[in-house]
Amino acid sequence: MQIQADWHVALTAARRGDLEPARNARSMDSKGALPDFLYARCLTEAGADLDEAIELLRLLVESRSKNPLIPQVLALALARTERPEEAVKAAELWEQSGLPHPIDLLGQVALTLEAQTRPWPDQNPGLDLAWPGVLPPRDKFASEPNPAVEPLQPCDNLTPEPATKKLGWFELKRIDSLVNKIEELISKGHARGANELAINALAKGKETPELNAVAGIAADELGDPARARAHLARSLELEPKLLIARAHLARVYWRSGWFELAMALWRSLPVEGPYDYGRHYHLALGYDALGRRAEAERAMAVALSDFFYDMRHYYIAQAFRRWKALRGAKSEFMPNAK
Repeated sequence: MQIQADWHVALTAARRGDLEPARNARSMDSKGALPDFLYARCLTEAGADLDEAIELLRLLVESRSKNPLIPQVLALALARTERPEEAVKAAELWEQSGLPHPIDLLGQVALTLEAQTRPWPDQNPGLDLAWPGVLPPRDKFASEPNPAVEPLQPCDNLTPEPATKKLGWFELKRIDSLVNKIEELISKGHARGANELAINALAKGKETPELNAVAGIAADELGDPARARAHLARSLELEPKLLIARAHLARVYWRSGWFELAMALWRSLPVEGPYDYGRHYHLALGYDALGRRAEAERAMAVALSDFFYDMRHYYIAQAFRRWKALRGAKSEFMPNAK
């Protein structure tokens, strides 16, 4: 059948919360599998009338089973309902069909996964872990950071401070190996074990900026905001140019609702050749949290078009793992997961 409406315009508007062009397009193209899919996708990406979108998409999955895009959009619609039973079905669909490849749809999936896992868990699972002596007391991290004190300035003009204890070459190599092991545990969802390894090493005086950075990332995964913030701030105190620590400290701020502070840190990340250190991806998360959907869409488009491999295979893959842990079976990442 011939399509009469400009569905590209309708879909762009829907992503930004405006469904009027989609409804006008629907009135022009009221019948057929393709208009049904395009209208359902508009509803899905707008996050509105999701049950109507789900009904249309389920019928299309049955009749157009060889098109992988349909179950991928259906999974997004199911996930956006935030109903536990629908989230389980969404995870199953994404597992079967894979996350989408079109960057506009993949960006919407990433924003959904990240937004739904942003809130800290109700219970802090790290309170029974030792607090490393190299860090300031936990209560220092109980309130919003002071931009005049914590490392919110661009890294280019900052001078690294020496570590508290100079380590030999062999010891540094052993710590590098430990950091790699911690990173592997994090990637597999074993945040508590990763954090314990880091704590034990720090207790023995084996402190490096990189060890604090991965300890902070593990604490973030574990759901302990004070511990994550303390380790990442300490990492930047030792090495202000450690960009992974800067990006993840901003994630802690973002998860805590301090969006403008997070954006300040993410904007300070440089773009160097094929790497942007998550700058554009995280700016998209920040804009989305602020309700600035058009800017979130543009930032995510840059992230996925210019830095696709790292975004898909690291950031989005990890976001999907965290989301499944929260929405699916219980895990140590989110102990209050249903």
